[in-house]
Amino acid sequence: MKALPEGLFVDTEFPAELSSIYKKKTTEKHIVWKRPGEIVAKPSLISDGTSRHDMKQGDLNDCWFLSTLSAIAEKPQLMAKIIPDDNTFGTKRYDGKFHCRFWQFGNWVDVYIDDLLPTVNGEILFAHSSDPSEFWVSLVEKAYAKLNKSYEALEYGFEADAFTDLTGGLAEWYNPKELKDPDFYLIRTAFLCGAVIGCLSIVSTTFEEQSDQNKKGMISNHSYVITDIEEIPYRDRAAKLVRVRNPWGETEWEGAWSDGCDEWLRVPEHIKLELEVTSQDDGEFWMSFSDFRKEFCNMIICNLSPDFDHDGVSDKAGKCYRRYNYLHKYKSL
Repeated sequence: MKALPEGLFVDTEFPAELSSIYKKKTTEKHIVWKRPGEIVAKPSLISDGTSRHDMKQGDLNDCWFLSTLSAIAEKPQLMAKIIPDDNTFGTKRYDGKFHCRFWQFGNWVDVYIDDLLPTVNGEILFAHSSDPSEFWVSLVEKAYAKLNKSYEALEYGFEADAFTDLTGGLAEWYNPKELKDPDFYLIRTAFLCGAVIGCLSIVSTTFEEQSDQNKKGMISNHSYVITDIEEIPYRDRAAKLVRVRNPWGETEWEGAWSDGCDEWLRVPEHIKLELEVTSQDDGEFWMSFSDFRKEFCNMIICNLSPDFDHDGVSDKAGKCYRRYNYLHKYKSL
């Protein structure tokens, strides 16, 4: 590692101390705060753009925040609001300061932190990128921790809060068990209109329920995010599918339509390629809409325009709905 420049920014408001991590809890881990240049030889803020696959959850129960962050990682306009282009990371003007923005009470609020990150045995303790040399995930999480006064404050939060803070959009709650087959198209319309959609897995209350969830690859009371929703031809009918991502970056659904299952053997290769079907354990998986309704107890649709359900409030959303209805009506004729 080459020596870091002297006089780098140090955030006295959110110091590199245990008090910035925990307010109530304690730990026996030996935590050392390091800048990216002390962790890897050639750090970068963002490598080849931001991606939903960048997210890896660390030693913090903030899946509700990270799942939302992964959902908007491939929306450049939103990411540009969250991470402004005035950051000096990776430039000759590097000053050790990271600038981030979050939506708070009707405005984008600026948050500044230093880039000192808590590590244990040289590894970042909390959220990090799947690329060890990329640091935007860790720094956005730290900025959000500062906004909330500590890392500990990010444990067990609500996806709806993260949706609003990261997008400025309006979050609406739904119970998947109450959804009907036609609602698939409403959800897809929202997705096509740019909505961010999160979901919470059912809560196991008994050992038997927990065991059943584990066998299926599902995690009890865990936040996931929808990354695609598609209808494809399958045998003599259409299959309604939902692609879901676990912010852990591993542990996937193992039921019908999961990676490598028999259903995919009957799907043409060009469709599988378009749907990005892989056999990697990357935390992302497809499942049927019917199984989705069984395995999740909450769904949140965060719409970035005022409304998406074609009631005339948002002209853009209405056009999107009408366009999708038209395509769906005539594509099978």
